[in-house]
Amino acid sequence: MFVFWCLIFLSACVLAYQLSLHAALEVLVDQREASKAKALDTCLIVVFKDESSLLPGLLDDLVQLKANEISCFLVDDHSTDEGPELVRSFATDHEHLMYQRLPDDVHGKKAGLHHVLSRVNAEYILLTDADCSIPNAGFVERMRSALAAGADLVVGSGLMHVPATWIGQSYAHITLQQHVLFHAAIAWKLPYMAVGRSMAFRLDAYKASGAMSGHLSHSSGTDDLLLQDFVRAGMRIVSRPDALTYSYAPISLSAWVKQRSRHLSVGDRYPIQVLLMIWTTAMLPILFTLACVLFFFYQPFTLLGILSLFILLLLTKLTDIILMQFLDAARVQLYRQYLPWLDVVVSSVNALISAMAASRMPKQWTRRT
Repeated sequence: MFVFWCLIFLSACVLAYQLSLHAALEVLVDQREASKAKALDTCLIVVFKDESSLLPGLLDDLVQLKANEISCFLVDDHSTDEGPELVRSFATDHEHLMYQRLPDDVHGKKAGLHHVLSRVNAEYILLTDADCSIPNAGFVERMRSALAAGADLVVGSGLMHVPATWIGQSYAHITLQQHVLFHAAIAWKLPYMAVGRSMAFRLDAYKASGAMSGHLSHSSGTDDLLLQDFVRAGMRIVSRPDALTYSYAPISLSAWVKQRSRHLSVGDRYPIQVLLMIWTTAMLPILFTLACVLFFFYQPFTLLGILSLFILLLLTKLTDIILMQFLDAARVQLYRQYLPWLDVVVSSVNALISAMAASRMPKQWTRRT
């Protein structure tokens, strides 16, 4: 009887949590239609290293941004491939594209950003990565409109191109789950995470927040730690899930582990309530799956096994509804065919991979292999 009431209580908590996620995403949809901003002094910065195979797609997208009155700085972190020549070629033909190589004593994405940001003179700064694509000009306008409306830092979305492989689809699904949580947390006034491939801020707010001085020696976590600088400074963080870029999902387990190790490298700096939220969301499907199996094999608790299965199905269905709601807020159609009933398997695999990744040293630059 005690176990029964524990399951009922846990079910009520799960339902309340899902409803709060739903309400948070409704707030994001309401905030989505901000008024258009004037084309103010805006700079997009991309730090790249040995990305010659991925740069052409990004450069084609950046060429299309010229009409948005934006300058684009492509910053070379000592590449050894043909990437710099490719960027210089595009910059010759398009005056809003500018190539810059970091000095010999400056290395890494974070140090590169810090170096460039100390020298540019723009009101608004947008960030993305060299392996990204920008699907339309709405990325710039939505970031700029949020900044013009008073935001100090804007958190966008960096989803994944969904490949044919199961590993890639699973990683894209996990990325989508993460976006739901960190965007909802902004609506709850508890921002903890952003993605460096889709964020923007006021340059004066960046300088007032400390200009990353507290974590320049940390090789990873540029996006999360920068956001937390803004939070500590009491600045206004705004969510724009429809300010969207796409990146490439890992297609091997080793690449998945590398990506997870980079994400986990700054997890110890999250508030305790955020860590509880993340781990609870990840572990609930696994726990209810185990409960189903254990109770079904022990006859006196068969009814509890049925109850656990019902809760698991309800949790999965509610999660799918929440994910669809987020995709509507982000104006995305691509993922819909991959959503139903993935959570149990994908969350289990991701939990195991996270455990492996926790024992690895984070790497600042990773190749998509």
